[in-house]
Parts: sequence; structure tokens; C-alpha cells
Amino acid sequence: MTDSILFADAATILAVREENFAATMDLVAERHPWYRRLMTERGLARGDFGSLSDIVKLPMTEKRDDMSAPEDFRLDTTGLAPEMTAPWDVRYTTGTTTGRPTPLYSTTWDFTTSWRYSAACSSFAASARTTSSPTCSR
Repeated sequence: MTDSILFADAATILAVREENFAATMDLVAERHPWYRRLMTERGLARGDFGSLSDIVKLPMTEKRDDMSAPEDFRLDTTGLAPEMTAPWDVRYTTGTTTGRPTPLYSTTWDFTTSWRYSAACSSFAASARTTSSPTCSR
């Protein structure tokens, strides 16, 4: 993502969102154990997700889902770019009533993408104070 998308017209932003969604669904359909199983159980395939509006075909993921099989929420990164495979950190949820914390894995890609987005939004927010541009939202 570049800062320029923050100031793009609505059609450009929508096109980028759709492109990012398609790339994400390619990875999910091929490499995400939890969603691959869920899609199979529901008779869904990658082709059933032609646009972001199709995301409603998948249910919301709840914390109990992640807690039940945390390793199934790790993307298989075999063969992906190094920044997508290098672990950044493992954070743990509070144990809630189970007393068992759940690991949340992040890669360098996750961290740098979040950081770039946050930096761009901070930059945008500073400039928006003096302009009538739309707000930055994820």
C-alpha cells in the first residue's frame, strides 16, 4: 500500500480493496487450514468468492474457534516470500475461563503491513486537519 491510495477516488479505492481481497482469498483457499475445512463443509470453493461482497458466505470467526484449534489459524507459508514466512512474534490471549492462553502468530509481513498502514493513517490524519479529505478507515 502506498500513501497515494489514501487520497484516491472511491472507484480506485474499491478496485484496490477488491484486488487485495482476491489475493487474500487465494491464500486462504489454498493455505489456511481452518477456512479450507469450513469452505469444504459448506460446499464452497475459491470461485465462490468473486468479490468482497461474497465475504458474507463465511461466518464470523469467534475466539472459541481460535481457542479450539490455534494451529489451524496459521497460514501455510511454504514457498511464499521470506517476509511472509519469517515469524515476528507470538502473542497470547488471556486464558479466559479455560485458564489456557491461545497463541496468535504474526509474521514480518503482518507487522510491516500494519505498521505501514498505521503510519499512512497518522500522516493522513495530520493532513486531514487542514483539508476536507475523507477519513482513514480500515
